[in-house]
Amino acid sequence: MALFHVFLFWFSVRLGSIIIGFMTAICCFSDPSTLIRNSIVYFSCLIISSISLMWGAIQVQLKFMYPFIAFYVFYIAILALQLSVFIMSLKSNESGLGDMILYSNLGSFVLLFYLYTLAIVVSFIQIIKDLRKRLEKKPLLVKEAQKKINTIHDSYNMKENYFQYVKSFTK
Repeated sequence: MALFHVFLFWFSVRLGSIIIGFMTAICCFSDPSTLIRNSIVYFSCLIISSISLMWGAIQVQLKFMYPFIAFYVFYIAILALQLSVFIMSLKSNESGLGDMILYSNLGSFVLLFYLYTLAIVVSFIQIIKDLRKRLEKKPLLVKEAQKKINTIHDSYNMKENYFQYVKSFTK
């Protein structure tokens, strides 16, 4: 069962997956110091997986979407760790309770948004899997319905044959 059926209360999860892939690729390109500091290889892989997510959402191919989920979960974990370290450093620097509350609330909302975007992509994958299962079952349902129709038709023919058989004795 899918978690979400719409992205941002209006858009389809397919379009939402394309938008999320685009936003993630842009965010990785926007800060070169982050690329240097946090590893060029990781963010390059995240960019490639974002492009792969967009392509997979356009072509409705699951195999192109799975790498994004793996890299994105790791990305969210790194952001959560960075937020925790930042809040702890604020506490140890005694910069004030107000700053700590402000940054912890802002960071929590950012993390919730990233988890929401991850849930949108996972929901899109679940919807695709559900639709494929339904499409695989559809020919079976059509065959079963055809069998029932044939059974009804055959039983109707059997009734007619039985009546003709009984009439042949009465003559």
